[in-house]
Amino acid sequence: MVVLGLVRRACHVVALDAQVRYTTALLKGDFKLPSKEEMMNVWQKEVDNINCNGRPMSDLHLLGDKEDQYYRELSDESGIERVPPVMSKLRNVSNETKLENLFTYRDYIYEMIDDKSFRRTERVKKRERLDGKVAESIGFVADDG
Repeated sequence: MVVLGLVRRACHVVALDAQVRYTTALLKGDFKLPSKEEMMNVWQKEVDNINCNGRPMSDLHLLGDKEDQYYRELSDESGIERVPPVMSKLRNVSNETKLENLFTYRDYIYEMIDDKSFRRTERVKKRERLDGKVAESIGFVADDG
């Protein structure tokens, strides 16, 4: 049985796409899952880590800062194309922008430049353009992970 989409603090569309590609590769026989014992050992280590830190069990599905690592592991295990590191960085910057100002975080356009970098440009409203305002653009580069 495969359960897809159980992730928190992640770009859900990107995560679901990666999970579907992973599952498809598994069903096609492109790779084999580790033994049940190996998978249970990995799961138990995660549970122990969560319990030691007093976190809720729902954190088993928490990606957050580990999102890019998750995509790398899916790719390494299955051979699927890796989700570009820029996607996790873009989500992080977008979330930080949301926390900075809930009313204006949607006023940006995000443009992927390549697998590791993107540009965020402030959206200039028509009225502001008429007043001579120019869009501000900032470049970002994903960490090597």
